[in-house]
Amino acid sequence: MSHLNKNKAPSPDTLSNWVLKEYAEVLAHAVHYILDPRIKSENYPKMKQVIYPKRELRPISLTSTLAKISEDFVIFDYMKSALESLANPN
Repeated sequence: MSHLNKNKAPSPDTLSNWVLKEYAEVLAHAVHYILDPRIKSENYPKMKQVIYPKRELRPISLTSTLAKISEDFVIFDYMKSALESLANPN
């Protein structure tokens, strides 16, 4: 969480990135406690599809910061080892 850009707007859960960045050491255990069981059980939160009234609006990310962090965990912990085993079949 210490790599987050604290100047970006908060996600829909209104949890500011600066709070996650400034208190990363304090919050790391709690975030792990929340995300780890979801990742192990492959139970991920579902996002509702947003339909914009006008097509000329630019897309805005509606993914919460914690969801993005959990995606990073999945990629780093699970996908990386799987890809390395494919690259090195020995």
